[in-house]
Amino acid sequence: MDRADLAVSTGTVLFVFGLGSTAGVWIAGATADRWLRGSTLALLASATVCLVVLGLFGENTVAVLVAAVLWCVTHGGIPALLQTAGVRAAPQDPATANSLWVTGWNIAMAGGSLLGGAVLTGAGTTALPWTAAALLATAPLTAALARRHGFPR
Repeated sequence: MDRADLAVSTGTVLFVFGLGSTAGVWIAGATADRWLRGSTLALLASATVCLVVLGLFGENTVAVLVAAVLWCVTHGGIPALLQTAGVRAAPQDPATANSLWVTGWNIAMAGGSLLGGAVLTGAGTTALPWTAAALLATAPLTAALARRHGFPR
């Protein structure tokens, strides 16, 4: 953000980020019972679009603020929706489903941080949203293909 020379402070972007996260948790709570798969697909696809917006318009203040809100809406809601899907997919052993979900999420966060650091060091800030978008684009595809086992009725 600082390198893009935006017209707002990092604190402002982080505040907007927090508002978006709150909205994402609310969306997940309001939609998980009736539209779990659809909500999950929508938020995963929206997160991918957000990264493309940052890649295309990362030096535009309005675009960065909109992307920050969208990013946090998605990342406020996606964890709750995926955890719900995991528990529903394994109703006979929800504790194991939760522990696998938490382990997978932590591995993904650590791996993403490691890869992100390597991309920043090697290719710079402009490559980061494109790399992340390419990786994240596989998530809605995976969720779409997991209709039977990942999102049972």
